[in-house]
Amino acid sequence: MDFRENLTRLRFEKHLTQAELAEKIGVNLDVVVQWENGDAEPPIKDLLSISDALGVSVDELLGKTETAAESSAEADTESTGESEYCPCCGREVKGSLCLACEFPMTGYQDKGPRYAMISIAENGADFYDSKAELIKYCGITDEEKINRLYDTTKRQVLKRNLSDVAARWIAARINPKHFSLHIVEDQGEPDEKLILKEDVMGIPTYVYKKDNSIGVGGIILIVVLTIIVLSFL
Repeated sequence: MDFRENLTRLRFEKHLTQAELAEKIGVNLDVVVQWENGDAEPPIKDLLSISDALGVSVDELLGKTETAAESSAEADTESTGESEYCPCCGREVKGSLCLACEFPMTGYQDKGPRYAMISIAENGADFYDSKAELIKYCGITDEEKINRLYDTTKRQVLKRNLSDVAARWIAARINPKHFSLHIVEDQGEPDEKLILKEDVMGIPTYVYKKDNSIGVGGIILIVVLTIIVLSFL
């Protein structure tokens, strides 16, 4: 595996989001996204910070030592034949799991009718969080296309030529606070006709990472309760 794949794999193993890793390293979220997409490589000082945050050596991070996970992935590749491409984010997959968007390839068959996902940006959508979702789950890295998707006055084609499984996977991982999504049948029409078609399936429940932090409000509440308890002592 190369650096990009190792970084993504190790982050998943440590159960860290891209934002959490960025905070540990002391860089912006966009920087981690670029690293995992292969659009940029970290300088030496950041490599050291990443290895410390993930608890691995720089050699393992750069793919210079073979890991158990890598051996397993190679075994999967040998048993399933040549590498495939993820039906969601479009990235190359070697093994049973897309390391970029976490789509499970085991038993997946890219057959049946094709679908397109239509999006409408919500007012006040968090640009950085929603951009990270577009990059991770849809594989969209073109800045111009990403910027167009934030036009709140128009329906936009987010992703085309999807199977029903891939369409539902992506739809469940795009925060509805960022985009309103619609899944329509894709029969090869031009985008301007596709955006006018009616929905053919419902949008699944949004899958999100539960935030276990208590937040500022929680801290204030704890302080207040502590003061009240101490006042009775």
